Amino acid sequence: MGLLMRVKMFAFLIRRFFGLVFVLILISVVSFSLVYFVPGDVALVIAGPGSSKKAVEDIRAELHLDKPFYVRYSLWLRSILSGDLGRSAITREPISQLIGFRYLNTLKLAGAGVTFAIFWGIFLGLVASIKRNSILDYGTMALSIFGISMPIFWIGLMLIFIFAVQLRWLPVTGQGGIRHLILPAITIGLNSIALIARITRASMLEVLGKDYIRTARAKGCTFPMVIFKHALKNAMIPIITAIGLQFGYLMGGAVLTETVFAWPGVGRLFADSVFQRDFPVLQILMLLLAASFAIVNVLVDISYSFLDPRIKYE
Repeated sequence: MGLLMRVKMFAFLIRRFFGLVFVLILISVVSFSLVYFVPGDVALVIAGPGSSKKAVEDIRAELHLDKPFYVRYSLWLRSILSGDLGRSAITREPISQLIGFRYLNTLKLAGAGVTFAIFWGIFLGLVASIKRNSILDYGTMALSIFGISMPIFWIGLMLIFIFAVQLRWLPVTGQGGIRHLILPAITIGLNSIALIARITRASMLEVLGKDYIRTARAKGCTFPMVIFKHALKNAMIPIITAIGLQFGYLMGGAVLTETVFAWPGVGRLFADSVFQRDFPVLQILMLLLAASFAIVNVLVDISYSFLDPRIKYE
């Protein structure tokens, strides 16, 4: 890599970094506004019916509800940047402890689900594109539609019934070793398999019709070399985009899967916080999940230039 290319790459990374910071600031404003725009007295909602006036006033003072919006936001943001995420309004447990291991569990689940989806999605998409308009093509696309159409909770329950109840191969719920991760990972990954397979097929069909593919074949390149070295590499950009979006979706959309399998992740915590109206926890969760999605998108953008040298750091 030449000096000029390195300078362009560094400048590109700096721009993406400042862009990410700007996005995170916007996300923090939206997350903090959750409490500000909730109708009624937030302190009274958190304290619950029948609470004493002193309890309500204590909550109002803790959340700085008696101060203007910009003052409250600056105090909240300063507290987060210093590492203090606050406390749960319900359990009074530090939010950092409440979220920490749950976020890692959701990250583990989403990572396993997207890995499962990448392998089978690309495999099925390749088969469908290579055997275009064949029974394999139609069957693969039918499976993709099935995977997209089936509700996640139904898939999870069916997998539990077959592999945990009937065959007794895997545990039903809870967290433990790899065996506990298999069923929820398959459940959360099936929808992504369908999308990745369809995008892989469409992208591969477009690339396989290019002139350089016909030239590679004319030169006598083997079929695997044409597919994996020339076609798949140049078809990866839309596939990587889909994978990045799916990973972000799985991070924020794992509520049903975590509920069905009693998986202790941020999805279940988010749902519990909504029902309990634990606004301080909801604010941090919204900020964390949105920031995770934004960071994944930046990493996907950076990966484009490594996958396709025609894309420059402009």
